[in-house]
Amino acid sequence: MTRCPLHDISNTAFSPFMADEEVFGAIENPWPIMAEHRRAAPVSPGSYSAAFGAPSDPAAAGRPQYTAWTYDAVREVLDDPVLFSSTIIHKLGVEKAFGRILIVMDPPEHGQARRFLQQAFSPGAARQWNDRVIRPVINELIDAFADRGSAELVSEFTRRFPFDIVCRLLDLPPKDVDLFQKLAVTQTFAITPYVDEAMEAGGNLAEYFRCLVDQRRRNPGTDLISQLIATEIDGEVLEEEVLIAFLRHILNAGADTSFRTTGCLLVALLSDPSALAELSADRNMVSIAIEEALRWEGPVASNFRTLTRDHTLGGVELAAGTVIYVAQGSANRDETYFSDPDRFDLHRPRNVRHFGFGGGPHICVGMHLARLQIREAIAALLDRLPGLRIDPAFAPPVIKGFHFRAPPELRVLF
Repeated sequence: MTRCPLHDISNTAFSPFMADEEVFGAIENPWPIMAEHRRAAPVSPGSYSAAFGAPSDPAAAGRPQYTAWTYDAVREVLDDPVLFSSTIIHKLGVEKAFGRILIVMDPPEHGQARRFLQQAFSPGAARQWNDRVIRPVINELIDAFADRGSAELVSEFTRRFPFDIVCRLLDLPPKDVDLFQKLAVTQTFAITPYVDEAMEAGGNLAEYFRCLVDQRRRNPGTDLISQLIATEIDGEVLEEEVLIAFLRHILNAGADTSFRTTGCLLVALLSDPSALAELSADRNMVSIAIEEALRWEGPVASNFRTLTRDHTLGGVELAAGTVIYVAQGSANRDETYFSDPDRFDLHRPRNVRHFGFGGGPHICVGMHLARLQIREAIAALLDRLPGLRIDPAFAPPVIKGFHFRAPPELRVLF
């Protein structure tokens, strides 16, 4: 079978991993800034990025911009996709790079497309991949350093395992994996100064997946692409345009959140030996630790919507067309809902939902896969790396970013 061509962008030297801190912020502790805004007002004028001294989204230029900081304001925005549209601003940036993915859709289109993807990413479907894909990938990566006694877990493990899992789920040719990862992550810069690279990467991936979809239609396998092509609901199949867009987005939707949350959770555990010991003694605590990590250091700290009509939010009168930045990270540390919110606490009451995967109808469709991947990764590290601890020869690990959060480095001994 002819191999589908996958082309690099013209700027071959561009590294989306290197640009992550440059574009989205290397700030280590954004939480005092968020707390100051949150305590001053539920909703304040200005973009989320501007609060950290960074440029605002160019797609929102010329529109009034406000940021929702409190739990109640964030919940109100995320829970109402009709009043707070995902489509309007996303079409100016994100859709140009990714195509018609779920986050650029409003009802009823969003619900119609989401039902196909929910079926493919249900808890049952995710469990079926565990023995065949997820555990083998995780253990193959750990094999490479398990006998060494030391590792840099970000470059050697956390950044790699969810990406490798997605590539194997799609049954991508091994030769394509590194370039696929580069292009898929480059797309995330669609609303940054690197918009040209993002658009080119998205176009190259679209061409690649059209070829792959055509091949899998003619010769279906057991991979996720073949499953999505074959899925029927009420006699309907997923539109090809939406399928291609989803495949362009899956590395970010299905892998980026897992990589970031796993890294943040490991920083929390390795910085608190008692918590690490508790998980080592009781693996049922791993799922609880994941939920606390999603609250404490969710992978994506903000999002945005556009008002479709005049509305009062958090006591502020806003006009139709206003861009609302949703500070999910701030809501997850709102002291009116979470006591001592800056502390990672395995025994925190679980009676309030967090926004680690967003919220409302647009809540992350791949959250079941993400939770399973993270749980298997943490369990495998605890099983195979006894005595896991921070390497004192290096500076203690830190989590960076005000939009996307993750530790850039995590050096350990075991």
